[in-house]
Amino acid sequence: MNLYLMKIIDNTLFDRPFYGVRRMTHHLRHMGLKVNHKRVARLYRLMDVRVIYPKKNTSKPAKGRAIDNVFIERLWRSVKTEYVHINPANGGIELYKGMKKYMEFYNEERPHQSLEYRTPKQDFEAMKKAA
Repeated sequence: MNLYLMKIIDNTLFDRPFYGVRRMTHHLRHMGLKVNHKRVARLYRLMDVRVIYPKKNTSKPAKGRAIDNVFIERLWRSVKTEYVHINPANGGIELYKGMKKYMEFYNEERPHQSLEYRTPKQDFEAMKKAA
């Protein structure tokens, strides 16, 4: 079972090298596998996985602007760390196509911790049904 999980983890990290233990655990559970974060963390150590994480941002926004910008800052932090820095484009058209593909992933596939590990699309569909 561990070899099977390691293969899935390896394949997932190839496309999503920013998946830490929490996100990978959720991803595996979403696939129907019964795992906990301790097992995933142990497999990461065994596989010598180094996940790409955003670095701490020491710059501070202008006074009173922090709340205004928090959502867009989170989005662009994710875009930069999960796509742009990992996939440098060779031109504007390549960047446009890559960003379009990433934004589809971001809205339709990527679980968001702030949405209780649902995707924005799932949240949007739920709001439409409730209205």
